[in-house]
Amino acid sequence: MSEEIDLDKIIDSISKKYNADVILFSGTINFINSDTLIHTIRSIEERKENLVIILTTEGGDPDQAYRIVSYLKRRYKKLIYFVFGICKSAGTLMTLGADKIIMSDFSELGPLDIQLNKEEELIQSSGLDYINSITSLGNRGFDIIDYVFTNLKRKSGGLITTKTATDVGALLANGLLSPITAQIDPVKLGEINRALMIARDYGKRLCDNDDLINRLTLGYPSHSFVIDINEAKEIFDCVKEAEDEELLLENSIFNYIRDPDPNGTVLLLRQNDSKKPTKKQPKGKNESNKNGTQKKQPSKAS
Repeated sequence: MSEEIDLDKIIDSISKKYNADVILFSGTINFINSDTLIHTIRSIEERKENLVIILTTEGGDPDQAYRIVSYLKRRYKKLIYFVFGICKSAGTLMTLGADKIIMSDFSELGPLDIQLNKEEELIQSSGLDYINSITSLGNRGFDIIDYVFTNLKRKSGGLITTKTATDVGALLANGLLSPITAQIDPVKLGEINRALMIARDYGKRLCDNDDLINRLTLGYPSHSFVIDINEAKEIFDCVKEAEDEELLLENSIFNYIRDPDPNGTVLLLRQNDSKKPTKKQPKGKNESNKNGTQKKQPSKAS
């Protein structure tokens, strides 16, 4: 039996199991790829009741993530996400609109962290990194005050008053930390807080679980923090472990879904489609958008 026929049967089985169209989305969540996804779904002549979306992404634009999910909810009764690799940031935001999330041993969700452009550098920085740095400085300041206060009171035998010991500790903490705090950019801090509010507000529109939203926005130390299937089961109520046909699908297209396609792949998988997803290579002639993602024409439905 050929590899192509096996893949056809797997897709057919999953489509029938969930009464769903099956879409592969691999790449950055941005304007171009979200438009491609919408064009692909609009091109389906006879849509099924539900949608299975195989999602692999490092994240991207939360505005586009919300736009995608809002559109999908208008077109399908249920959304089932297959996460077999990396699904970070805006990708995790998309899963908040899920009726079911299928995960495996390779799955990685992440915090709802917003990536910001670093000034004068062609790289991005994490909003969580900035917030955590400020929190760490605040904690360090309290530690200094506590240390000075405790030692002054103890070594003076109580002769130094509480107010004096506290004032000395505060002056020392200010002297040690002010050169660092002076480098904090209030404009950037406001930008980060605004970005995190955007992520929270979109999250609340997709999911009415405030505890989940708070944990995903403030409960993790870094953008890259891995939320594996075990932790995902604790914080989501719709996570299930991949089994049977889902594991067969993961194994069949593993090399195409473990890491996001840098150029973006959006592909409708049909049971009569004998072709595997094609992992694209960057081409210099492609036009890049402002986020650095290669611009391409919308993928046609198979």
